[in-house]
Amino acid sequence: MAFSDPLTIDIVGDDNNVLNKVKVGESSSVFQTDDGGYTFEVAHQYGSKNRIRSVSKLKVTSAYEDIYSGLTRPIDMTTSLVIDRPAIGVSISDVSNNAKALLAYLSLSSYAALSKQITGQI
Repeated sequence: MAFSDPLTIDIVGDDNNVLNKVKVGESSSVFQTDDGGYTFEVAHQYGSKNRIRSVSKLKVTSAYEDIYSGLTRPIDMTTSLVIDRPAIGVSISDVSNNAKALLAYLSLSSYAALSKQITGQI
């Protein structure tokens, strides 16, 4: 089943969250806001070692003013979810439950575990 088009992503503090499908490949799709500030990509790779890798990426592109030079400089950030699994022997339900467990853990207690990840704690 394909992702909806347009795709809406809840981005805290930003109403620019409607992404239109701008590219479709054999096993990938790219969605983007009209201004290019947000890009969502979903792709699947079918490897030679009987593995399937599914990747979802959200890229944010913006700019900041360099306080030393006064120039505006482009910056970007990408957040990814990668699911790497064997092509046989694991059910879709198992894969889904594993991903849900990770996402649930990272979101516990007002995203405390995610904050630890972002700040480099181990």
